[in-house]
Amino acid sequence: MFEFIFKMFGEGDVALPKAGMEAIPKQLYENLMNTDFIFNTSVASVEEGVITIENRTQMENHVTIIATDFCDLVLSEKHKSITWKSCYTLYFETNIRVIRNELIGLLPYQGTLINNIFYHTCVKTTSNPNNELLSVTVIDNHNLSDKNLVTRVKDELKEYCGIISPNFIKMYTIPKALPQLNDLKLDLHLSDTCLTPSVFIAGDTLLNGSLNAAMISGEKAALASIQYLKHKFHDVHSI
Repeated sequence: MFEFIFKMFGEGDVALPKAGMEAIPKQLYENLMNTDFIFNTSVASVEEGVITIENRTQMENHVTIIATDFCDLVLSEKHKSITWKSCYTLYFETNIRVIRNELIGLLPYQGTLINNIFYHTCVKTTSNPNNELLSVTVIDNHNLSDKNLVTRVKDELKEYCGIISPNFIKMYTIPKALPQLNDLKLDLHLSDTCLTPSVFIAGDTLLNGSLNAAMISGEKAALASIQYLKHKFHDVHSI
């Protein structure tokens, strides 16, 4: 995985949307003409031609693409499980940047909570804040309360990074940050996205833990779905 990431950094620039990562789904949404979204609704199960949501309402469909952990949704997959790596992301406001260039700062010290830091304001954004926005990533669960975790992170920022009195903004706990995969892949066949004839899967769990893998698998799942629909309706018209 290190070799893959190192290769990607060597081949091209790393980029963030000027309006933040949320700009990616918003761009997709703006180009969809005949699409409805149901937000804040859990799916109970997925079967051939039917999605059952949390209130037991059933939604019939021709094709389903599951772009999340599918093991608890599809009956035939319930014996499987995906192991996940978790992390905490803490956001702070600071007066100055201790890293002047567009770089991610790694903390190599033994026993530190902080894995890396990054100033989002070091890249061009649509906003123009007065202060610097700093994100801090903690990758291990240290069984600390949120208050104690913030305090410890502030102490490490001061000791190891020279960042004094950062203003804490918010913390996000991400239990499924990256999948723990032993069989890493760079590509997959269309058939690899197929669980049942009309249920397809996508996500970095199919390849490797990266945004690149998520996009590749999503494209393959979409192409496999189109292929299935063409065959299905061609056969119906032929009859």
